[in-house]
Amino acid sequence: MNEERAAKFWDRLSKQFDKQGKLFYPAPVENAKKYLKDSDTVLDFGCATGTVTNEIAKHVTKVVGIDISSKMIEMAKDRANELNITNVYYKQATIFDKTLETESFNAVLAYNILHFFTDTEQVLHHISGLLKPNGTIIIVTACLKQRSLRNILNRLFLTPLMWSGVIPYMKYFSISEFQNILNNDFQIIAQENISQNYFFVAKKK
Repeated sequence: MNEERAAKFWDRLSKQFDKQGKLFYPAPVENAKKYLKDSDTVLDFGCATGTVTNEIAKHVTKVVGIDISSKMIEMAKDRANELNITNVYYKQATIFDKTLETESFNAVLAYNILHFFTDTEQVLHHISGLLKPNGTIIIVTACLKQRSLRNILNRLFLTPLMWSGVIPYMKYFSISEFQNILNNDFQIIAQENISQNYFFVAKKK
């Protein structure tokens, strides 16, 4: 599934995703706050409908939210306006957008996005370049290759849908595989299991 088709897929799911996100994100948001300062400029990569972005904006100087889905960006902007949040900026864009300047962010949030890339290593390397020295990446990701009955069933369900183009590509990590990829450009300082996903905090090397 190419980027244009993936964007349309997420456009279709925007309203459903917004409802689910409100249930899933309280714990990851609270965890993220521990690693952010009120002077920080933050990039929310794959911001979806802004559930995390708008909450984090209350605790930092500025947040930039990017997503490939125009529908999700519209919903995120509307929600920020409703909440009168003025320090958040939304844009339909990829992580490789040229307007994202090198070493311009204190922290990058990457919640449930990294496993949708075939080239996760390249994406993380690029994120490292966007971070200021000693910058922080805060991640929530699925590790569907990790041994568990739930993950086996998930893979059996998702793989045919993925290869038939019904859903976007998903990369299956084990925890150790993801740690190894992350360690190329970052030093992991915290890690936690949150429900079916894994929470990582790492510093730019």
